[in-house]
Amino acid sequence: MPEYGTWKKRISNNAAGALLLFTMLHVTCFTALAGYARSSLVSYLGIAILMGLVIPALARIEARWHGDALRGLTDAELSVRFRVERARLWGAAIALPFVWSGLFLGAFLIFTRLTG
Repeated sequence: MPEYGTWKKRISNNAAGALLLFTMLHVTCFTALAGYARSSLVSYLGIAILMGLVIPALARIEARWHGDALRGLTDAELSVRFRVERARLWGAAIALPFVWSGLFLGAFLIFTRLTG
């Protein structure tokens, strides 16, 4: 099994890949939503969500793996934690862009019905 330093590298690689996938899906969803809403403000809001929520969350995940909190665990325990963390990362990267887009589309539709 890999040594502790390899686990840190593996989680960093997965975090970077998940962020890339999340960003591509996020931009695609919010671009489509902005076209539907006929507003570029929605795209900027989507970028603000990316910068304000997702990147700090990834930084916390990496800090947990690069800090001393997991250093004393055995390879078997690290393997389990790694698999759980990886599943969370990729699950969130795939699901969150669609969830955010759905929430914003719902809010937009409610707002347009109330105002017009």
